[in-house]
Amino acid sequence: MTVLDRIAAALARATILVAAAAVVIMTLHVAAGVICRSVFGVSLTGTVEVVSYYYMVFIAFAPWAFAQWMHEHIAVDALVGLMPDWMRAATQVAAALASLLVIGVVTWALADQAIRQTGYGEHVVSGAVDVPVWPARWIAVAGAAAMIVVLAAQLANPAAAGRQKHARREEGTLL
Repeated sequence: MTVLDRIAAALARATILVAAAAVVIMTLHVAAGVICRSVFGVSLTGTVEVVSYYYMVFIAFAPWAFAQWMHEHIAVDALVGLMPDWMRAATQVAAALASLLVIGVVTWALADQAIRQTGYGEHVVSGAVDVPVWPARWIAVAGAAAMIVVLAAQLANPAAAGRQKHARREEGTLL
């Protein structure tokens, strides 16, 4: 396993753990809000904003790298099984290159937006409290950038990526 492969694997594991933690913390946060409202008649200010602008961004963008590492992104495999091995490998490389291009453009656009919103100090008003939301823009950039690293590792060593895919499935391991 190359250094790039190890970095990609570590990023994939870290991003899925971050996404899982965000789900747990969001659940606890929302439950605390419901309990406060039901028991004490008081709302937790900013709960909707934090859920919308932070937890959901973690949950949406962080798993991209892990899904790519596991080869679990949406794919149309109807004809791939009928292809000879060399054509299947060429198709996988072409798909990874196309994905790298698209995710590169998405990452650039997300970074551009994050830079602008950071400069503006983007925030939303929740009751009497300003909730800064510009940091969440960088979460999206980090998730997309992690996927780029995984794609680059898979492109640098497509044979190893295929072996890792099958080995993980046979072992039944995700992490």
